[in-house]
Amino acid sequence: MAEDAESANLTVPAEMSEIERVRVFLKERLRNVRISGDDLFHLDLALFEILVNIVRYGYPHDAGEIRVELRIDPRAVRLEIRDHGIPFDPQAAPPPALDDILSGREKGGLGIHLARTFTDEMTYRREGAENVLILRKTFSR
Repeated sequence: MAEDAESANLTVPAEMSEIERVRVFLKERLRNVRISGDDLFHLDLALFEILVNIVRYGYPHDAGEIRVELRIDPRAVRLEIRDHGIPFDPQAAPPPALDDILSGREKGGLGIHLARTFTDEMTYRREGAENVLILRKTFSR
């Protein structure tokens, strides 16, 4: 990212009730940024889907936290999402069986697919006991 990038952080409990707080954080920080409505919608949806997965599957037995770092440069937004939940690399997840989902034979499975589709870059790494997922969305012009 460029040196003139702006950044902001937010840490929340890994609870469904906190997801909206993170979405508001994203939208407030992007309020004065030249981002299209479609790009904002796509980034918000990708973030939402990732957060839901962390809350549902990352901490099945314990309480946990999610830390989001938002970096904005003149060309893109970068979200770094960190948690101490169960190790999970969304890049390794197979594509969803769309026919099964649409027919109702299978429930769920679209979240990671949507996050991949609606962002320009998704990278994952494990740092010690921490999942680190980076989503990047380039601004359309």
